[in-house]
Amino acid sequence: MVEDTVKKVIVIGGGVAAINVIYQLIKANQKFNITCITQEKYYDYSTCGMPYVLEGVVKKLEDIILHTPEFFSEKGVKVLVNIEVVDIDLTNHRVTIKNNENQNKQMDYDYLVLATGRVPFKPPIKGIDLPGVHVLMTLEHCMQLQSTMPNVKSAVVIGGGAIGLEVALAFNAHKIKTTVVELTPSVLPVMLDPDMGKLVEDWLTAKGIQILTSTKVQEITGSQQVAGVLLEDGTELPANLVLLSTGIRPNVALAKAVGLDLGPLGGIKVDGKQNVFLNGHILGDVFALGDCVETRNLITGTPMVCALASMAIVQARAITNNILGKPSVPVTTVTPALTYLAGLQVGTVGLTAFATEKAGIAFKTATTEGKSQSRYIPGWKNIYFKFLANGDRLIGAQIISERDVKERINALTLVIRENISISTLLQTERCYTPPLALLTDPMFKALEQLI
Repeated sequence: MVEDTVKKVIVIGGGVAAINVIYQLIKANQKFNITCITQEKYYDYSTCGMPYVLEGVVKKLEDIILHTPEFFSEKGVKVLVNIEVVDIDLTNHRVTIKNNENQNKQMDYDYLVLATGRVPFKPPIKGIDLPGVHVLMTLEHCMQLQSTMPNVKSAVVIGGGAIGLEVALAFNAHKIKTTVVELTPSVLPVMLDPDMGKLVEDWLTAKGIQILTSTKVQEITGSQQVAGVLLEDGTELPANLVLLSTGIRPNVALAKAVGLDLGPLGGIKVDGKQNVFLNGHILGDVFALGDCVETRNLITGTPMVCALASMAIVQARAITNNILGKPSVPVTTVTPALTYLAGLQVGTVGLTAFATEKAGIAFKTATTEGKSQSRYIPGWKNIYFKFLANGDRLIGAQIISERDVKERINALTLVIRENISISTLLQTERCYTPPLALLTDPMFKALEQLI
């Protein structure tokens, strides 16, 4: 009879979102019967670490696998790999899986967590399914790329987002001639405005990577294998490997099949506690998180798909609190993000100018550059800032340097989240010592332009 009181939690998915729900339920030190179901062969690995495996910074692929199956078994968690969930009975609290013998099996739940992740967006380009065209979404994709790279002489990366640029640098490190083709006017268009993006382009060009912005791919050429990439202006780039890094879409096939409500961007609709909706009504025992859901942007108040691992952890905490009956703050995002490109740190939080204009928010901008520390201390680096403000409120920040970016972005994330005024920020005391900072920080010179 004691076993009947143990709540059954089924988590669908094996990525960072799913695994963090499991971690936090384990840490709660309460008895749960937890089952994790994933269609992948591998789970609980760092997707963000994959470009660094390809580059060789991480020597072994196994190093980005965070926990072994034994870790979960010892904690009483049952993990089912290579298993597809084919149906969910929301009324009777039951999921149906297809096992390795192609037979259906039903499993009951008290709480269900959907963390079905994302799928790659494939633009309508002729030749996109040719052998030699790759995406990088899973560990198996990483293995395929890793095994292919030794035979590659030239590569084209379609898409200049963070993953595309990180992989381009990985190719470049292996002496593969690499071109990045980006449709928009600059690289990292979600993170940076074009003036800041130009700094990144110059950095990558100096490393030997060709960057083509405002450029459209017409066709991926070849018959039995990729031979090149034909651009809209008629230029053909030779390539025996093409990486598609053209964005993601929420993986909502299962949610859609069982009738869950979707948001305007195609992700699963959730409330501030990550509960899903069915025909406009909240389901108190079904949750969703990660790349498959829409999250409210704190600044604009509108939904967005926030495919950041750090947001998945926040969402996982909200779900765990809900299951445990604890209060939690409604989940919102200001999208702090960071990438590391051959020694260059690129950070952002809040809105870009494009996103601000699209939201119809009045804004002003300020830019400046300075040094990371006192100029008489050897080893200083240039640091570049761009800020966006609405009145006395900071709504966006972009920082580029070879050092000290992460700490600043994290601090400004708190400033934006807590709606701390720029005036208050300028009156705040700051620590100082010549080897680590300037007495008058260049960041504050930019902020002073906004008031």
